[in-house]
Amino acid sequence: MDTRPGEDAVPLRRAKGRPAPVGLPWPQVTQEQWNDYRWQLSHRITSVEDLRGLCGFTPEETRLLSRVTDLYRAGITPYYLSLVRFDDPDDPIARQAVPSAEEYFGVEGGEDDPLEEEKDMPVPGLTHRYPDRCLMVVTNFCSMYCRHCTRKRIWALGEAAKTEFELTKMFAYIRRHEEIRDVIVSGGDPMTLPTERIEYILKNLRKIPHVEIIRIGTRVPSVLPMRVDDELCAVLEKYGPVWINTQFNHPREVTAEARRACDRLLRA
Repeated sequence: MDTRPGEDAVPLRRAKGRPAPVGLPWPQVTQEQWNDYRWQLSHRITSVEDLRGLCGFTPEETRLLSRVTDLYRAGITPYYLSLVRFDDPDDPIARQAVPSAEEYFGVEGGEDDPLEEEKDMPVPGLTHRYPDRCLMVVTNFCSMYCRHCTRKRIWALGEAAKTEFELTKMFAYIRRHEEIRDVIVSGGDPMTLPTERIEYILKNLRKIPHVEIIRIGTRVPSVLPMRVDDELCAVLEKYGPVWINTQFNHPREVTAEARRACDRLLRA
């Protein structure tokens, strides 16, 4: 089995038949570091220049894609990048993660808010479209910025999480509207928040008597599965049941790490 250079290096071949990534920019990463979600977050690929050598962008492509990321930021975890087949120009994993020229040329023909969430936003960050449910955007940050995201408009606002003051306004709105029984906690990706902040959100929602269902929308199981650790699972169990809405878009995303993360979430 091929490995990155260095003691305890991470195996490059994580699935039978998957070619080993060439030239990943972390040659000395240890298994312990690789499995630490904090290391993953701090080593995200966030620029076209970082991707240039891996994807073989020409200077012209690099310039164009840099304009794309000026509009719509890039962010790819090392874990997810390791799933990419760089020798395939139409690789379905890369299509989800790597900026493309189509994003730039599609700006004029697309919609900033295709789901029209902001039309039904009585409180900043909270969408209340259907009587019995609402959606809370609790952070703008994602561990990976999916190129097919319907909330690209918020990427330009930075990567900050909502403050306690902003969250308090959302909780107050939900308390006032007793018809709300189902709350979707979304973002960004709520699972990237510190565990203490996730607990703060769940605790306050559980204090509202008419809230029966709490859902969290996240891609952590498929793009950052090592985030699903003991501390996070303990919080989810404490305030459960908490339903996880996630997405896997290609069989190659169903790695051993992703399966373990999903199993832990099911048991929480």
